Amino acid sequence: LMGAFILFVQLGHDKEADPSWFSRAAELSSDTGPVRRADLRTVVEEMVPAHRERARSVERALLRGEVPLQMAATAFNTPLSRLLVDLPQQNTTSQDGRQRVMLSTVSGARQPVEMQAEWTVGLDATSVMVLFHLDLLRPALGAFRRVMLPPDMMILLLNERRQSRFHQPSRVKDAEEVRDLIDQGLLKPSQTLAEPPGWLTEEVGLDLAEMLHASRAESGRVVRPHPIHNLRSFAEEEADLGEYDDLILPTTAFARILHEGGHLDAETYGRASRYLAAHDRDLNETVDSTLLEKPLYLDDLAVTYLQGAGFLQVACRCGFDLRVHPSMRTEQDALIAANREGERVAGAIDDIRVTLRDSLERDETAFLPRHASGHEEGAEALLRDAPTLAHFLLDAGPCDAVSVDDRFLNRHMVLTDRGGRGVPIVCVLDVLRHLEARGVIDRDEALAALHRLRGAGFAMVPVGPDELEARLRAAQFDQKGGLVETAELRVLRQTLMRLRSLDMVQQPLEAPFLDQLRLASVLTIRRLWADESVPPERAIAFSDWVWHNVAPSPLDWSRTAPEPERMMPLPDMFARHVELLLKPMPMTGDRDEAFRSWAESAVLEPLLPANADLVDALAGYVRAEIERMTEEFSDDAPRPDS
Repeated sequence: LMGAFILFVQLGHDKEADPSWFSRAAELSSDTGPVRRADLRTVVEEMVPAHRERARSVERALLRGEVPLQMAATAFNTPLSRLLVDLPQQNTTSQDGRQRVMLSTVSGARQPVEMQAEWTVGLDATSVMVLFHLDLLRPALGAFRRVMLPPDMMILLLNERRQSRFHQPSRVKDAEEVRDLIDQGLLKPSQTLAEPPGWLTEEVGLDLAEMLHASRAESGRVVRPHPIHNLRSFAEEEADLGEYDDLILPTTAFARILHEGGHLDAETYGRASRYLAAHDRDLNETVDSTLLEKPLYLDDLAVTYLQGAGFLQVACRCGFDLRVHPSMRTEQDALIAANREGERVAGAIDDIRVTLRDSLERDETAFLPRHASGHEEGAEALLRDAPTLAHFLLDAGPCDAVSVDDRFLNRHMVLTDRGGRGVPIVCVLDVLRHLEARGVIDRDEALAALHRLRGAGFAMVPVGPDELEARLRAAQFDQKGGLVETAELRVLRQTLMRLRSLDMVQQPLEAPFLDQLRLASVLTIRRLWADESVPPERAIAFSDWVWHNVAPSPLDWSRTAPEPERMMPLPDMFARHVELLLKPMPMTGDRDEAFRSWAESAVLEPLLPANADLVDALAGYVRAEIERMTEEFSDDAPRPDS
């Protein structure tokens, strides 16, 4: 019956359901269920904090890459498509990098894998969704000998489609009705509401207190069902309204005076009375019908009850002065937007299903055979919480590689299935390189895809020296010679700042990501200075931007290490960080002087006031490098007798 009721709600027919069976089920259930009762105090003081702490724990584990994405989605009680389809779209439209939600799909510990066209590649649901976001799912499905999908892929997508949609269509329909009434001026949001007494706000909350205070000033009434509970009592005590108590007009009384005034017919009034009697404790006191000539404020609960009773539209079209709180329109808009977003995600999932179906029909794609999990410890839980990933772990089948865009898994180089067979673990980054190598996409399209990944919030997407140099050379300069960030440079800077602020990079495991950033930064700076066509002032601007925004200084990143004692001493780390940058370059004259001046002012001078030990360590490394190069050149020099 519970399943039937949930289906009824999802189909938007919940108002037609008889809830009496639910109350009876609660009476017949024990403390362990199947239906459990909980008062508001228990919910607020015990259940909500426990749920919040579980969510925070999963979020922390996800930021550190300690839990698979599919299992995190299950723990959050949200579909996987929320993380890999919806959030990337929202991140892409955000201009504020601080608002982007970082997505753990790539491990900083992974090394690139060169994929082959003759491979059979398994695609996990995570990779399918990321490729879809990049508009590269269809090309990727045809870029290998065969693509293998987990046997539960289509079932997962159908469930994702159902879960991503708004679960109460009737609420959306009601919200659209209220918004239309507001737009037509039949429900009027109050423009200005005077500040109510503090004690009243503490009793009933700000919105209701403001409407009570406004109605008292205008000799109006507030339509609100009884009882009204004290805000701090967890619905255990009724609120003390004091001199505002007479301003409450129950919804049952409102319906009665509408009927007595000839605005509601007998059938509508009878149906409304039966509905309201179950929700509003009316004291059946006589109400003066002239109240309809005064301003009437409808709080959000009253609006809900009038809609449920079926006469909100009638009441609004009688010409009365009906008002709502200014927040009413915002709340309805948010509800409608949430439904629209759910429909957009459901549409995206439909597109994924159609793309996979077409690939199956072209024989580019096939399903792995289904295997029973047996009785291995944790296998059933993995199949339940991460079904597509679980099937690859049970049996990789004919796959030569498995693509998983999940930081928890792709930090490993090899996936070993239940039979002991190991295959390389790849991700969308490897697929991108393969598509470029085969000519399916060109270099500009590959760079655009990397930018889209960063802009969508996918964390730890590496940047190579070729890409970084190309991004810089595409930038413009203002009239004062300052570098004007392109959208690509801005997103790159914001992404790295966000990674650092969230302490996402786990050291020393993911130190290769920082090492790669450091190498790309140094090589780019050295290339730009070695290019005589780049004026020194522009080379300085480029170097400043790279050094301060991309090059990962140990002074900023060392704090992310959970075990600092396992790391190299900070002076040595920083010295190695700068060592490559200060190696001699084939430059002379003014250009060499400009580079040395920039390095001293931008790299060394900020350290001198409090970090002389770092400079000393750096000097030692540079001196050793010069001595090594001198010996190397001496060994290569021609001998007099040769």
